[in-house]
Amino acid sequence: MKIRQGSDFKLVLKKGKKHRCRYFITYVLANTGGPTRVGVIASRKSGNAVKRNRAKRLVREVFRKNRDIMPAELDVVVIVSRSMADAEQKEIEKAFLNALGLVHG
Repeated sequence: MKIRQGSDFKLVLKKGKKHRCRYFITYVLANTGGPTRVGVIASRKSGNAVKRNRAKRLVREVFRKNRDIMPAELDVVVIVSRSMADAEQKEIEKAFLNALGLVHG
């Protein structure tokens, strides 16, 4: 599922645990009993519309592929950086899982 409301984004950004990596910054916060959700922020600093949309698709795909190993009841906000435009999906997946504490390395 996706985080859609601005108030949900703000709450996760304010109170969530931050993890920075080469490709993005993640904020993770336990939600109130709902399913695990992901929201992606890709500002103009991260590239043109094509690059921003590709980055959002890649993050959502990594989330979708690994939904079965995700802990329940989390809200995750991902802020995309410029370096993600040139990244491979495997690298992004490894960084995303590491940010959530599911893989070390």
